[in-house]
Amino acid sequence: MQIGLSAMGYPIRPQERSGSRRSPLGYADGLSRQLSNNGFALVRGARVPIVGRVCMDQTMIDVTSLPDVKTGDEVAFFGRSGDERISLHEVASRMGSISYEVVCLIGKRVPRFYTSSDTIVTSPTHRDPSINTSAPNR
Repeated sequence: MQIGLSAMGYPIRPQERSGSRRSPLGYADGLSRQLSNNGFALVRGARVPIVGRVCMDQTMIDVTSLPDVKTGDEVAFFGRSGDERISLHEVASRMGSISYEVVCLIGKRVPRFYTSSDTIVTSPTHRDPSINTSAPNR
C-alpha cells in the first residue's frame, strides 16, 4: 500500500511505507524553505531526509530507517549526533547561500545554549526570566 503525504500542497509519494515524523521547527524559526525535499536532519546519530515543504512551524522528516524513534528524541538540522555531522557549509550549499546566512536566519523563538568546558550554559535570558535585557522605554 502506498501512502501519500502532503505538506502545504507539496505532494510526497514514498515508494514504501513511510515513517515520517514532525519536528517543531520551521521557517519562522530560521529553517530555510530552500531545504524542502533538499535537506537532512540528524536523529539518534543517523542522517534522515527532510520530506515535503518546510512549513512555518514544522518540518517533516523521514525516520523510516530508524526503529524505536519516539517523541522527545533530539533532532538536529546542523551539528553533530553520534558519528554523523551536518556542517553549516553543507546546509548553506543546499540553500544556495553561505554559512553565515544559516546562523543569521535562526529566529528569536529558538533558545540559545552555550557550552563551556563541555558543560551546557544557557544565555541569561533563558536561565533567569527575571533579568530584563530589553532596551529601556524612552
